[in-house]
Amino acid sequence: MFHARYRPVPGGVQRVTDYEVGAPAELVADLVAAGDEVLYAGDGALRYREELAEVDRSEQAGPSYAFPSAAALVELATARVEREDFVSPEAVQPLYLRRSDAEIEWKRREAS
Repeated sequence: MFHARYRPVPGGVQRVTDYEVGAPAELVADLVAAGDEVLYAGDGALRYREELAEVDRSEQAGPSYAFPSAAALVELATARVEREDFVSPEAVQPLYLRRSDAEIEWKRREAS
């Protein structure tokens, strides 16, 4: 499961943890230990709804928040532009938190 934690700030949200990938049980354990209020959003929140329900003081954002809408992305981008906190399109780089399935399979075949 891919995840990061955010907090509300004027004009949008701010990420407060690194991007991570891990088992839903690991995320649940971390959230239970933290004891904070949690709002889940994204397709992983829907997929792992039962596991995430174990966290007290948590709420599911709902299916309409499973994938970001263009309007939501524009709203977040507008706040960043107003703060002059942006990069040129040429500087945008993809972020891979895990190897592709093809790379994983290739390594598995090499090892056997």
